[in-house]
Amino acid sequence: MARGRVEKRRPRRGTAPPPQEGSSPTDPSGSGLQDEVVRLRSEVDKLTGLYRDLLGRLATFATMEESYLRLVALYARYGVISPELLVPEAKDPIAREVIRVLAMISEGSVQQITERLREARGSSSRRIVRARLGELQHLGAVEIRSSPKGRVTWRLSDEVVRKWSRMLGLAK
Repeated sequence: MARGRVEKRRPRRGTAPPPQEGSSPTDPSGSGLQDEVVRLRSEVDKLTGLYRDLLGRLATFATMEESYLRLVALYARYGVISPELLVPEAKDPIAREVIRVLAMISEGSVQQITERLREARGSSSRRIVRARLGELQHLGAVEIRSSPKGRVTWRLSDEVVRKWSRMLGLAK
């Protein structure tokens, strides 16, 4: 310590602040001790809240990790992650492609589905698409919807959508 200077000591981390005048932990009235207990209880409550938040985040992370590993396993096994995996009965490549197209556009007419298949495969006919949609409807993979104006559209069945969401880890 230099001569003539009074050096202030900093309190060590984690130590309680010095007691204030008139209230000490050994005060016979106990008011200082009660204040300290209230302050500590408040700190414990804050830490408990932070701990619960952390546990919630870790649970979310664990769920995401589980979904990711499931997708990696699917990719390793099949070489693709696609909704057609949910309808193994659809053996025909065109039928599998129809499922893939409906997963992308959610709903479409025979013409719209045929156009998308042409883009993906190079050729396609409405007659063949209509036949594959009928087969997929029989398997329960697709549903037909009619509008009041008589327009007919096709979409994946609710069951296939549910399975797809579970496969991707978006729903339980």
